[in-house]
Amino acid sequence: MTKHVVKNLHMSHVGIHVHDMDKELKFYTEVMGFHQMDFGTIYHPSLGESTVAFLSRDPAEHHQLALFSGRPETVNFNVVQQISMNAGSLQNVRDIASYALKNGASQPMPMSHGHTISCYILDPEGNRLEIYFDLDWYAPQPYVTFIPDFFDVEEKELIARVYAEASQKKGFVEPKAKYTKMMEEAMGIKSEETK
Repeated sequence: MTKHVVKNLHMSHVGIHVHDMDKELKFYTEVMGFHQMDFGTIYHPSLGESTVAFLSRDPAEHHQLALFSGRPETVNFNVVQQISMNAGSLQNVRDIASYALKNGASQPMPMSHGHTISCYILDPEGNRLEIYFDLDWYAPQPYVTFIPDFFDVEEKELIARVYAEASQKKGFVEPKAKYTKMMEEAMGIKSEETK
């Protein structure tokens, strides 16, 4: 079977249904720093009328997150596995997670995925957010190491610990640019970073 290559396609946004639009909108705008781009009501044939808020942290993207009213109260399983946001640095991950935990988020789960350091939190309605930053290498997945001293350990020490463990894994690639080039060749497309 010939592999079909879809060019110029990138992830743009995610939409989730919420119980309490006001609470979720306040959390994402005041705590997570999203800007409300638009707000209104739409009609969907199978869901009926729904309020929708379009949120973004990028002026070039109309929305990166869309909040829709109408999440049923009786659903006891959340189909949103996670919403991930790259914070650009370990200090930003710590700052964002700390602030969110003081303002409605809960259940911090700091961990390493070998080539990222993340802090997972739950938003006020239990949707899992991953706040992370990339390290300059690749470690094969799945890969999870919990970091109980995440908020206390010095940055250089934490990154050195993650590197020491990740670099022992079969398939470890350094630097990340080498891995990106390998994937560009395997996928037959250029990454956003190298265009």
